[in-house]
Amino acid sequence: KEHCGRGGPRPTVAVLAVAGVVTDNACRFTNLDWIVDGAKLSKTLSIPRVEVINDFVAQGYGMLTLSTLNENEVQKLNDVTPQRGAPIACIGAGTGLGHCFLVADPSGDYHCYPSEGGHVEFAPRGEGSGRVQEEMLRYLKIKFSGWNRISVERVVSGKGICNIYEFLAYTFPQRVDKVMHREFLHRAGDAGVIARHAKEGSLCQEALDIFAACYGSQCGSMAIQFMPFRGLF
Repeated sequence: KEHCGRGGPRPTVAVLAVAGVVTDNACRFTNLDWIVDGAKLSKTLSIPRVEVINDFVAQGYGMLTLSTLNENEVQKLNDVTPQRGAPIACIGAGTGLGHCFLVADPSGDYHCYPSEGGHVEFAPRGEGSGRVQEEMLRYLKIKFSGWNRISVERVVSGKGICNIYEFLAYTFPQRVDKVMHREFLHRAGDAGVIARHAKEGSLCQEALDIFAACYGSQCGSMAIQFMPFRGLF
């Protein structure tokens, strides 16, 4: 309203990408108690068409603009040639853990579909008889009020890094860096504190290692589910 009231150009179409499940052109944010309603925004802002889409649907369509031949856009992890017309999958950890997938229609045009795959159950794993992730799962069940399930987003996300560090600090109090820990408590939920203090052999470094391992595991699970031979991004 403020922008258009200044004599600026009035948009005829608006597309809002939001983090949550979109139903009837409206969405309640997954991690916030906010509702974004396209029809109401259209009426309030006098924009003829306001479309609300899932944030990872936007990410998915963005994948179609990338060139796998341009190293500035894509870092390839293998030399497999993408198969034309095959599915595409996209995953990304941020505040939560976003997923989406794309499939081609008979004409070869891709259509993107949202997924709430970040809320599937977390499956701990580890080398040999290692039980760190199993103990972490028990810790998280207690932290989140004894619920019988913990989603992978509780581990593979920015908040997940904080959860992992808190578990390690609880389990290995003798290894806690007191200066870093005070900063972490002062800035609760800030994974950047952990990243900045990730020195070799520290709990912060171990937290990031666990995060990366679990992230890789989820990528592998997504590859098995969608068989994205056009690419997993």
